[in-house]
Amino acid sequence: MSHSDKWPHDVKQVNGARETFTTIVATIDKVFTNFGTGYSFVEDTTVDPQGRKPIWNMSGAFANGKREDYTGVVYDAGDRIEVDLSLNPGRGGKIFYDVKRAAKVGEGTAVTQYETPPPAPAGAPSPLDVKITKGMAFNNLTAALASGQTFFEDEDTLQAARSMWHMAMEDAMAGKTPFSREADVIADAIVVPEQAKAPVAEAPQATSVIDETLNELVETMPWEGESIEDLKQKGVALMTSKWDSPVDAGDELRKALGLPQDWSQMTADQWKEVIAYAEAKD
Repeated sequence: MSHSDKWPHDVKQVNGARETFTTIVATIDKVFTNFGTGYSFVEDTTVDPQGRKPIWNMSGAFANGKREDYTGVVYDAGDRIEVDLSLNPGRGGKIFYDVKRAAKVGEGTAVTQYETPPPAPAGAPSPLDVKITKGMAFNNLTAALASGQTFFEDEDTLQAARSMWHMAMEDAMAGKTPFSREADVIADAIVVPEQAKAPVAEAPQATSVIDETLNELVETMPWEGESIEDLKQKGVALMTSKWDSPVDAGDELRKALGLPQDWSQMTADQWKEVIAYAEAKD
């Protein structure tokens, strides 16, 4: 579990920029039903420059390739509810506040009290620093693969890099931080020869990798092969470039195509269906 500076602070899962918090009990402050169903909470002390609290919106069912409006139970101001909350930064500084699950609890149920974590040892990276560093590492590995085999020492090193990329993507699709499983192996496997090292000024910028390099990866890597690894790599690259997050991609694709929960059980034909579906997506 990691710490976020945003309420309710205790993070149980990070997927890209999305933070999903541990289950809490909170008190409804206000109910909003003009656009879907949303709540503000007494315990949430976050306010915008106009003094307004965030509105946490109930998530509807996912069907027909999109998220439907919420049609479930609407609770009242003053109710205590047990909730699973998720926060996802969007474009232009916008933040999406989502309620994944809510259930009313008895009046005697105590609200969740947040305990400030102890300070990190001097010099230790914060959880956010670690998250950013691993995200940049994943972006840079993607950029390296997009550059082709000339960036790597030999074919074996290229294949090792592809394998590491697959594992990192699977971590992200499972809601984990990329490189959670194989950090030491990745560091040992990716060997860049001296003659391939570019000047700092020419290095790919991490801020543009997701928007540009993944599209380049889809366009330039040799996808014409029929091996399941080639199909899988193209599939996950398209999923990353066409959806806001791997979780959103997985939800939509499993619903639309009837795919297994475990991506490792996918067949070559199923990966072809994923590729066709993603390429047709606007």
